[in-house]
Amino acid sequence: SFKIKTIIATPFRILAWNDNPIMGSPLKPGWAACIDDVISTGIGVIPGYGCVYGVGRAMYDPIIKMGLQENTHSMFYQGEFGTKGAWGLVTDWAWGLGTAAVGCIPLGVGLSINTVAKKVVQQVVGIGVGGYNGSSSCDPIINPPKNPGTLVTPVASMDPNDKQGPIGIGNMHFIAGGINLPYVIRFENVDSATASAQTVEVIDTIDLNVFDPATLYLGGMQVGDRAISIPFGLKSITTDVNLAPANNLILRVEANFNETTGVLRWLFSSIDPQTLQPTNNPIAGFLPPNVNSPEGSGSVMFTIRTRAIIPNGTVLKNKAYIYFDNNPPIITNEWTNTTDIVKPVSQINALAPVQYNDSTIALTLTGSDIGSGMRSYRIYYSTNSGPFNVLTSNFTGSTLEFIGKMDSTYAFFSIATDSVGNIENMKSTAEATTLLLVGTKDNFKIENMRVSVYPNPNQGNFNLAINNSRSGIFLVSIMDVFGRVIYSQNQSLNNGNNILPLSIEKTGIYFLTIGNERERIVRRVVINK
Repeated sequence: SFKIKTIIATPFRILAWNDNPIMGSPLKPGWAACIDDVISTGIGVIPGYGCVYGVGRAMYDPIIKMGLQENTHSMFYQGEFGTKGAWGLVTDWAWGLGTAAVGCIPLGVGLSINTVAKKVVQQVVGIGVGGYNGSSSCDPIINPPKNPGTLVTPVASMDPNDKQGPIGIGNMHFIAGGINLPYVIRFENVDSATASAQTVEVIDTIDLNVFDPATLYLGGMQVGDRAISIPFGLKSITTDVNLAPANNLILRVEANFNETTGVLRWLFSSIDPQTLQPTNNPIAGFLPPNVNSPEGSGSVMFTIRTRAIIPNGTVLKNKAYIYFDNNPPIITNEWTNTTDIVKPVSQINALAPVQYNDSTIALTLTGSDIGSGMRSYRIYYSTNSGPFNVLTSNFTGSTLEFIGKMDSTYAFFSIATDSVGNIENMKSTAEATTLLLVGTKDNFKIENMRVSVYPNPNQGNFNLAINNSRSGIFLVSIMDVFGRVIYSQNQSLNNGNNILPLSIEKTGIYFLTIGNERERIVRRVVINK
């Protein structure tokens, strides 16, 4: 058996035969019989004996000439020794022998060159009036069997290819600027392939208009179940991996990046461990068909950053070319990302300047982002003009309740983060402010209702004096500083002076409220026991 490495993957026919060379070994029986016939015939038609030298040279010169040809078998079929192919070779051979033999004919015999040569040719190749009859011992040489050959289907590695990059956000794969972008190029010799891959070359041309070549670094590689680690910070490397004992080969990996042209290249080669040269065994290779995954798969990785200044919305395109052995290049899918470098904006909607009788503040947020969209908000608050503190981080809703304390002023602002991590500029002033009070929703009109508390401070018992301009039902309530209601009752008040005795058990500061659906007044009460 024998193996042939081809540069094509399409089926072809091969002609193979088993024959001994003419020089340096015993002749094939057919050649020996033909040569014997030529010599015997030539000598037989000549009166006397043969001229050894002349006949011998005439005999062996064409044989030697043919033996030096590398494509002798093709010459038989294609007629490169004459229009009759091997027939022409033997004919010329016999004619030359006849011509040489004439030189050995004694004077006076009267045989011409043509006569002797013709007799030799007729005897050897059987040419008569009716043409070649195919009956001589030279027939197998003159007209060898027309073997159509064997149809050979070459074995070949196959590659489905794949390229992956930063997943990003949304259908446009939005990414932020100035971050490391990882890319992975995967290759696989599929399980239906008929041979192992000997060489795999991966070429990725980086767009230097948008990527910064100084920031490209090689990442790890994977071949089958072997991980090939790369020290951080390299742009080129050459390393050998011994695949024994599972595979009697050395895998040579060469990777390099040209910062001027942007060409990033990996070359995986199957090296014969004996010669340290690429293997010449056509069926040997470092990457077998992927029958038992991951034995026939591999990958390469690199990282790179975009240039420092790049327009928002720039589409980053990247694809690779994968070459399996001598197959045409396979182009991977084109991985695209879109830059989002514009910061989002947000705000907390304005609040009422004063919020009465309710310590729960309802905050509403709005935000917008050009590109990847909003991710979350961080909400800051301040109490009574104090420093801002974080109320909540990573808030993703649009409304939020804040519980405050009465008789306090609260201020708020928000900072937004978009889906790729761009953060809104920090703010120094509030976007919404409100004062929590217990009182009337309308503007307080002191002439309509006069309210006083006495004694104040007191030890728990006090009077509420109300001078009202009209009679009606009013709600009287008392709340502590935490907004808890400890007393609430509707009171019928007459036009004029009204005295209500009230009591509170515990020491503290309290807020007394009197009002109806239109009016409300708040008074502070101090209890000291």
